[in-house]
Amino acid sequence: MEHTKTRQSQSVSTAAWGAWLAIVLGALLCVFAYSRGLAAQPGFTFLLVVVGTALVTGGVCVLVLYQRILKALGGMAAVIVESASGAGDLSRDIVGGGNAQLEAIAKDYNIFLAKLRKLIGQIRAKTIGIASESVQLKQFLTEASAGAEKQESLVHEISVACAGVSGVP
Repeated sequence: MEHTKTRQSQSVSTAAWGAWLAIVLGALLCVFAYSRGLAAQPGFTFLLVVVGTALVTGGVCVLVLYQRILKALGGMAAVIVESASGAGDLSRDIVGGGNAQLEAIAKDYNIFLAKLRKLIGQIRAKTIGIASESVQLKQFLTEASAGAEKQESLVHEISVACAGVSGVP
């Protein structure tokens, strides 16, 4: 799991760095185009400004998506990884993700966890019931064993008494 976390954080940080790089390159292209002046080659300058603006806009969009989606997914993933870990902490619900789709995923996961908690509670209750009935059964068997030993003792006494009356040793 640690390897998965590392790979996810590397891809997220790569996306953020790529967005910042696009913004910087776009800004540099716009500054370069502006410094060359519109009179030298207006078509080329216009193209550089358009490409630079597109890079800046794309970089900003990636950063916004990073903030809104990837961070929410990272929070969800952390809760899921914690649930799947060796301790299996199922007490934490996922908090809504910030947009409708992520909130729907969080809601469905939380419903799944609630059903799983209910099932575990039912299993726990049945296990306690079985343990309690096992204790009662042991107590009944102990009493039955004591009663059987008492009957054996009484049968032996009757056998000895009958032997004494009939004179058979």
